[in-house]
Amino acid sequence: MRHHSIEHIVHDVSVLHHKYGADCITFADEGFLLNEEKFIHILEEIKREGISVKYRASSRIDILQRLKPETWDLMKKNGVIAIGTAPESGSQRMLDY
Repeated sequence: MRHHSIEHIVHDVSVLHHKYGADCITFADEGFLLNEEKFIHILEEIKREGISVKYRASSRIDILQRLKPETWDLMKKNGVIAIGTAPESGSQRMLDY
């Protein structure tokens, strides 16, 4: 898996917003919220740069359960409007398949 630096992600969001007029960005990597500290820095840097966009992300439920309440507050304040999740199987037989 390839990970981009905070600066790289902020630059890409800036280009999408300023050059192409994007007003909502979707982070489709379900591991995007896995590193909570990096995610917080990304939101803070985008805000510091004066980029005003909304965000959507996808994540696993177990990752969301570990996020601190302060992170949820920051997400709301900085424009995260949706987080998509996928249902897990309740069947051990399906998990073993």
